[in-house]
Amino acid sequence: MYCRAMLAIDRAHFVQTYTGVPGEIAYQDTPVPIACGQHMDSASTVARFVSLLEPWVQPGAHVLDVGAGTGYVSALLAHLASPGGTVLAIDKQAKLVERSTANVAASSRKLLEEHTLQFKVANAMADPPELQGSALFHAIHLGASAEQVPQQLLALLRPGGRLVLPLGAMHGSAPQVLVAVDKAADGTIHQTEHGVISNRIAPLTAVYDDHVMDT
Repeated sequence: MYCRAMLAIDRAHFVQTYTGVPGEIAYQDTPVPIACGQHMDSASTVARFVSLLEPWVQPGAHVLDVGAGTGYVSALLAHLASPGGTVLAIDKQAKLVERSTANVAASSRKLLEEHTLQFKVANAMADPPELQGSALFHAIHLGASAEQVPQQLLALLRPGGRLVLPLGAMHGSAPQVLVAVDKAADGTIHQTEHGVISNRIAPLTAVYDDHVMDT
């Protein structure tokens, strides 16, 4: 599976900046370790997430990417939202925001220069008032897992919008599943499952973590 944006954005620009990661792994369907003890999802997992959001991320759409990581998914979403759209990509780790900005500058600088894509140090769970200053989003991608759909993110989703996330605990026998949450025009929430996620995705946390593994 792939989404059309993956044909335009080279994953290698988002992998090869990390120490000890061989360049050829960029084109293998496997998670990749990055800074701050985090991992970049496998290409097939990314494709499943973005494909579920693609109908909502059209030119002119306003998108929130929670857990920017390497900036790869952020760049894919910004490509889909161009022209006229915006993607706000946030991460609670300043080092990841710095790296992801550099990665996009190397891959698709125009997205930054035209302000289609903006990276920001923020925590969706701890800083919702700050994010509320933005217009409500047509689409939200959550790159961290949650055991329940975060109400803070649903509050940022406009009627008619979609949130996609991995649902389930990081540990335990129950698998994590890919979930799409749609908000109807009247505010009604409808949730659908779209299969098991093969690799466990680290959980969303409500606090900033200053004690992280660096690479």
